[in-house]
Amino acid sequence: MFLKKIKQALKIDKPNETIPEKPQTISLWEDTGKVFYIENTLKLTYESNSGSITLEKLSMQALPDLINNISLLPENSPLAIKNTANQKSAFNISLCGVTWQKNANATRIKAIPDAALLRSQTACFSKSQAIFRHATLLEHDDLLTSSLIQPKAGQFIYNRITVEQFTQQIKIANKRISEDLRKKVLINQDNFDSPFTEHESEEIERLIDINLQKKIT
Repeated sequence: MFLKKIKQALKIDKPNETIPEKPQTISLWEDTGKVFYIENTLKLTYESNSGSITLEKLSMQALPDLINNISLLPENSPLAIKNTANQKSAFNISLCGVTWQKNANATRIKAIPDAALLRSQTACFSKSQAIFRHATLLEHDDLLTSSLIQPKAGQFIYNRITVEQFTQQIKIANKRISEDLRKKVLINQDNFDSPFTEHESEEIERLIDINLQKKIT
């Protein structure tokens, strides 16, 4: 709704005109491939008999038991996972992370929404699939079995991953990050609640107000 409001407010009728192509820009920031996963952004999403359910800020230790308890709910329970034509909806587990990028002697932190994902239609996760974004160092980890078909660089897919293996991999990856880099991470759950920063949101609201005033006058 917020993006729709922006589009409607900024819509201005103009005659057809040719928009010159902008020269392609190349980022000077180089991805280090290092990822730190924000554990308190862990969430579980699934489609229940009552609709979509999202459980946020979950504990990694409690996650396996939570999924097992949901799978044991009676089929007619409002919170039970939805079953359509003998096809159960999938459990979707995700958490956000950050990566570091370098440009000469400068370093910046970049947030990665859904940095790690795990999806399965069964509570045992025997046919699951995990995706780690920008985690180049995870490719050779013995804990996971890499998929033969990999997506774009910096993103890796692994099949048949249990919840315990998934959470263990997160902890292993986080331990690889030096203490100095960890101290620089000031990002938490609240940073992923909006696609815009506070300053960007203020500027967007200001532009919307200006355009609304123009339409009124």
